[in-house]
Amino acid sequence: MGFRARPGDVFMSDEIRLSLQVIGSLVIIFGVLWWMWRVPGEAVSGSLAAAVLAFCSVWIGLAAIGLAGWLWWSANPGPWAVASVLVWAAGLSCGLLALWTYRHTPASTMSEQVLLQRLQARVGVALGLVAVAMWYVFMIARLSTLTVSQAEQSDAAGVAAPPSRHAAELAAAPTYDPGICRLS
Repeated sequence: MGFRARPGDVFMSDEIRLSLQVIGSLVIIFGVLWWMWRVPGEAVSGSLAAAVLAFCSVWIGLAAIGLAGWLWWSANPGPWAVASVLVWAAGLSCGLLALWTYRHTPASTMSEQVLLQRLQARVGVALGLVAVAMWYVFMIARLSTLTVSQAEQSDAAGVAAPPSRHAAELAAAPTYDPGICRLS
C-alpha cells in the first residue's frame, strides 16, 4: 500500500506555497535572462528601436512606481495590483530589450548617444525593480494568507470569533437539492 492523500489533507501552508512560487518565478526569470545573453549576435552601432525602448522603460518604470504606491491608498487594490504587475513587467521588458540590443557591442566603440541609451535603460530597469519590491511588500503586508485571521486571534485570546462578513451571504446563497433538481 502506498501513501494515499485524503480530501482535506494539507501538505504545505499558504506561506510556503507562496514562497515556492516566488522562488520558482525568479529561477525562470534568471534562466531566461541568462539564455538571452548567451545568444550569439553582432555588434550594433545604433538602433532606433533600442532608443525608443530605453526612453519608454524610464517612463513606464515611473508609472509602475506610481501604481505600486497607489496600492497603499486605494480602497479596492485588486485591479490596481494587476495593473501594477503589467506596468512593471512592461518597464522591465523595455529596459532589458534595450540593453539586450547592445549586448555584443564593446563600450569603447559606442557613441555617446548609445552610452546614454544604455544608461537610460539601466535606470528604467532600476525603477521597474523598485516597483517590483514595492508590489511584493504590499502583497506580503496586505495579503490575507500571510496575516493572522480574526479566528486565530480570538482562539489565542480565548474569545469567540466575530461572525465573518461573508457568513450572511453564504447562509442566503441558493442551495442545490438533488431531490427537487432545482435551485432553491
